[in-house]
Amino acid sequence: MNGNISNQLAMLFLIFFCIAGLSCSDEEKPIYANENWSSYLGDNSVSHYSLLDQINKENVHLLKQAWIYDGGHISETKGTQIQCNPLIIDGVLYGTTATLKLIALDTGSGEERWQFDPSKEAPIRNSVNRGIAIGKMEMKEPSSML
Repeated sequence: MNGNISNQLAMLFLIFFCIAGLSCSDEEKPIYANENWSSYLGDNSVSHYSLLDQINKENVHLLKQAWIYDGGHISETKGTQIQCNPLIIDGVLYGTTATLKLIALDTGSGEERWQFDPSKEAPIRNSVNRGIAIGKMEMKEPSSML
């Protein structure tokens, strides 16, 4: 069963890699995801839809596995699982492993850019998370904060 879960996770990452690595069409509608999959289910309207069109019914059978990421530490006794929708922003896939480590992967190569382990800071009781979110922060000059 452990191998089956690993295969399913690898396929999930592969699908999101394919979505991220393609160029978008010329006629973009701003409400749909294009080359970035930056929020839960693709866009702010959770449409499950992407404007990417390089993969279609005629060529989908030509897809091949590009890379596999093994986050490791899948445990059948501790009930580890992944319920996180990975995000893809500017060629980086952000997701979590079965042990709740936050990871950043290069979508072109599958190489891990960095990993954050929250259990190093405090013990984690449950091994489930519902997802991640990324936001933008505007930095202000220290004098304007007074």
